[in-house]
Amino acid sequence: MSGITFLSLGALFLSIFVVFVNGWTDAPSSVFSVVDSGVLKLWQGVLLSSAFNLLGVFIFSLLSPRVSESILSLGNFENELVNKIVCFSCFLTIIVFGVGAWLFGMPSSESHALIASLAGTSLALGNFDYQFFIRFLKILIYMAFSCVLSFIISYIASNFFKKRALPYKGLLLASSGALSFMHGAQDGQKFIAIIMLLTAKSGKPSIYLVGLVSLTMALSTLLGGKKIIKSLSNSIEKSDTPSAFSSDFASFLTLLICSLLGMPISTGNVKSMSLVGGSIASKRGINKKIITEILLTSVITFPVCFIMGLIICKLLIVIFLG
Repeated sequence: MSGITFLSLGALFLSIFVVFVNGWTDAPSSVFSVVDSGVLKLWQGVLLSSAFNLLGVFIFSLLSPRVSESILSLGNFENELVNKIVCFSCFLTIIVFGVGAWLFGMPSSESHALIASLAGTSLALGNFDYQFFIRFLKILIYMAFSCVLSFIISYIASNFFKKRALPYKGLLLASSGALSFMHGAQDGQKFIAIIMLLTAKSGKPSIYLVGLVSLTMALSTLLGGKKIIKSLSNSIEKSDTPSAFSSDFASFLTLLICSLLGMPISTGNVKSMSLVGGSIASKRGINKKIITEILLTSVITFPVCFIMGLIICKLLIVIFLG
């Protein structure tokens, strides 16, 4: 088996596993509120997340793939073999880091891991020039902006909705489905973009690729989602339905705005900041230890995944390029 064939098959296998890991670690946070508030049972929330994540990946990737285009702008590497080395390095980094976080029951961000590992591989290849740095910095700004936006919307929405008598159980079901849809739209597009880099495709992704990523994410959420929902349930006191709806509404609106603008962001961080904003507005308690651990996971992701991507890419360069 030639080196390029080995890399192709290995990277393709790892790419599917990365999507699977994302369904384990990130997708379940989309339905945390509807489960925590008691509107749905745990298994019902996981099923809801799976179904709407599938729809989000499928519909947004075909109709508005702007997030994929933003990721592909970071992956402008020189040839087919180099592309495969980059993809293999990034996917392996994401898997190792994501599984490690999952073992501790923490909702890690595959988005952060992807961006950081792409930057590491770019440095390993000598491509981390001024233009790449600007594109990389823009994505970091997008992620910070999304967290601030989600916190503000959640804080305002919580103060608004808690004073009004509305059918919150029905609204919460709708907002949880919408949030799961947008999670699929965001994270599904990111991984589709890297697989397109692997297969040297451009333009809109094929319906077969979209279908594969959609089904993989849905299946993995079904199989591994319970652990993350239980972990998040320990981080914040049980939500009332107005607060839970406010949190989901803020997360959904933030994801929608950023997706339409082509901003790759972390859905897990958006959800966490909306929970914090809603909790502060509603004067509910926050488990500071758990929240600190979640934020710490986000902070350490960038340097750890940057270094891992750099090292793995350097090793593969030595093996396959001499």
